[in-house]
Amino acid sequence: LAQAFLLLNSCDAPMYRWALLVGCVLYNGIVWAQTGCFNYNYLFYPTQASNLTVGHARECQSKCRQSAGCEHFTYWKRNGMCLLAAEGANLLRTSLEGSVAGPKVCKLPSDPVCEQFAPEGFPAPTAMLSRRAWSGEQQPTNLQCWPRRPDGFPEPCPYQQVTVLEDTIDKWPGRCENMKKVTDLGPQETCQMRCYNSALCGVWSVENFTNPRELTCWQALHGTNCYKGQVPLPMRAQRIMHGSVRMLINTMGMLIKNLSKAFDTTDVGNNDTLGGEKCRLVCASYLFCQYWQYSTQLGCLVEDPAAKEVAYPLVKDNWAMETDTAEAKSVKAGQYIQHVCNVGLRVPFPTDVHGMKFPTVVTHPPSVKPTSPATVTVPNFHRSIHDRDAAGSEKGTLGSQSPSQPEVSGGTPIWLKVLTILVVALCLAGV
Repeated sequence: LAQAFLLLNSCDAPMYRWALLVGCVLYNGIVWAQTGCFNYNYLFYPTQASNLTVGHARECQSKCRQSAGCEHFTYWKRNGMCLLAAEGANLLRTSLEGSVAGPKVCKLPSDPVCEQFAPEGFPAPTAMLSRRAWSGEQQPTNLQCWPRRPDGFPEPCPYQQVTVLEDTIDKWPGRCENMKKVTDLGPQETCQMRCYNSALCGVWSVENFTNPRELTCWQALHGTNCYKGQVPLPMRAQRIMHGSVRMLINTMGMLIKNLSKAFDTTDVGNNDTLGGEKCRLVCASYLFCQYWQYSTQLGCLVEDPAAKEVAYPLVKDNWAMETDTAEAKSVKAGQYIQHVCNVGLRVPFPTDVHGMKFPTVVTHPPSVKPTSPATVTVPNFHRSIHDRDAAGSEKGTLGSQSPSQPEVSGGTPIWLKVLTILVVALCLAGV
């Protein structure tokens, strides 16, 4: 299967692509989504002299393979511009959205960047040294290891779909601010299921104080001030995580600049352990969050690219982070994490018990201890987040699934396989 994916990426002949796609469809039990190859809202610079306009990122990547000296490409969706870059080009964050950047050849079925951890010496004093610390000479970018559509928009994880992190049934207040009202639910669609099916939804709630005659649905990327928000208590609310997360580095004792405040120390009763646990859950629920820190002075701080930008690559410099100040020493817990969608059998949504009236008891996935490639001693707060971290494992994952969890029985229906083959054939017939 891995060889098929490699051929699928490098081969331009439609017939070969059709045959390989059919093979992937007939491969039973496992679903697959490419990760780790492309970077979104980044570009490679400096660029080579070129004047190319293409229709999509794959075509731009193909142009790079066909051009002498090209190792990287950047595609701009808004105008179709295709920029090529040589081996020594650096990956930089763009000021405009809509770019897709990557290498001339993707490493399939998985990219090493989705498996490595922060190397020794990272972050370094300079951007160049921080880049060189990583095996691919670039720090992993936001959502680089999360499945995406060709246009760059995140897709829901088809494997470990959703994990409930916090629930009002478990006495979580759920009084989140910065929520958006949802007014277009379908006739049979619930607020909960809309959030479960959207990779960018990290918090949902329903209430009847806006309109006493019906439930009003609210959703957010991650929600803020969920303990003492200036909103009435919802009838039901959940914080959820799509896929899982793994830690790349422990950031305790350093203060990363340009993080946004999620809640205050008083919201958790000035309990450092509880504050660290809850702060991590906020970041885990927000796909765009790579950094979270809990400070005894500043409260919970998380990355929110929509509000502020953290330095890329991260460098050990005063403009990007602090390490020897009182505020830095107040950071008692923190991590640089990576959101991942681990390949495997589909795990069903943790929906409420069928037939019970709202609100009802949520059925959480079984609590398991994921395996970790390294075991070291860490602070106790890492060991008590819903029992989903391996005890004592610094470089572990939150939300990883085990074979003991429920699986979808029967595999892919044969009618769906046949239908998919026909659709693929019709699409490629016009290539």
